[in-house]
Amino acid sequence: MTIEDPRTGGVLAGLAWFCYRRRRVVLLAWIIGVVAVAFAGFGYGAAPDNDFSGGDSGSAKAQKLIEKHFPERQGDTLTLAIKANKGIDDPAARQKIEKTIADLADSPVTGPVVSPYQDENLVTKDHRFARTTIPLSEREVEKADVKPLVDAVKAASDDSVTLGLGGYMAEKAETPPQGPAESVGILAAAVILFIAFGSLVAMGLPIVTALLAIAAGLALTKLVGHLAPAPDFTLIFGAMIGLGVGIDYALFIVTRYKDSLQDGDEPESATVTAITTAGRAVLFAGTTVVIALLGLLFMGQQLMAGVAVATSITVLITMIAAVTLVPAFLGFTGYKINSVRLPRRASRRNRPAGPRSQEGRTLAERWADVVQRKPLVAALLAGTSLLLLAAPTLSMRLRRHLIWLVGGGR
Repeated sequence: MTIEDPRTGGVLAGLAWFCYRRRRVVLLAWIIGVVAVAFAGFGYGAAPDNDFSGGDSGSAKAQKLIEKHFPERQGDTLTLAIKANKGIDDPAARQKIEKTIADLADSPVTGPVVSPYQDENLVTKDHRFARTTIPLSEREVEKADVKPLVDAVKAASDDSVTLGLGGYMAEKAETPPQGPAESVGILAAAVILFIAFGSLVAMGLPIVTALLAIAAGLALTKLVGHLAPAPDFTLIFGAMIGLGVGIDYALFIVTRYKDSLQDGDEPESATVTAITTAGRAVLFAGTTVVIALLGLLFMGQQLMAGVAVATSITVLITMIAAVTLVPAFLGFTGYKINSVRLPRRASRRNRPAGPRSQEGRTLAERWADVVQRKPLVAALLAGTSLLLLAAPTLSMRLRRHLIWLVGGGR
């Protein structure tokens, strides 16, 4: 089949042609670029900024008022919440509570603690509930310093007295270390793609492309953190979104490439066709995701602004990888895109090109035919379903409710 002249096929056709024919240069440039960016980003990137002050929100203004009128409450603190079934004045309960407070006050990372037995404002009228604030020392306190306090308070609880520590550092101390969630996700995606494509090579291209793009995107996120500070969970958030869109975008192009080969195209022509069709959809979809993420900037929250910029960069890199790195990989694979096949699919390798009978079409193809025959019905059903799923957001209130145990009084 004659390959369309890239000079008349548009920018995407020219890009696909260049990446296919200069695949060694493109792949080498990607590898060198990812290594360089990873070295700079993970070596000299900005530290995470866990500023949860809230920007110009109502809760942030309330916090500023608290700091202005109650300067003694500034700094990191823990809150000890107490519930005594028989009341805190019960001798057994009082002994347990006072011992717990004394242990907290004796810790090298805490300051002086006011006992609820010394301040009636820290106790409810029925004396069944109480609280007290434990200030942390001015030096940098790590989660490893707070974890023993959390464990000690938990161990002191029983059926008659319930004790618990709250506060940012307490929550951080109880947060388990990051597990292999991303690795499990990649493995699950690999299995699904292998079953869907029936080919190990076709399965590997989207995953390798996504991983390279994510590595570059997360490293750039660390560098951009000097200009747009972001919290420590941004890398996890970026990896999650980058993995999803990265695999999807490459999957679109690889699927279109395989269809073109089946229709009788040469590998180079199939690559150009895949990029000028599926690649255009990838750019449109990716741009939509970037715009949606940047919409977080209008929340007026510095915390979310950093997340928006960082994750947008990761999505942008996956878009670029899909239309440059994937055609380079396709240049290496050629007809071998169907290599290392599942046994059940081996019999389809020599299936003749051209329209297939209804019996030979996949479930996805038959479903697409149904949607195309009844587009209005499909649109109404899909729109109604989305509106029903989104209905709970109408009652959602994005504000912080201050409960008595944390910051109130009587």
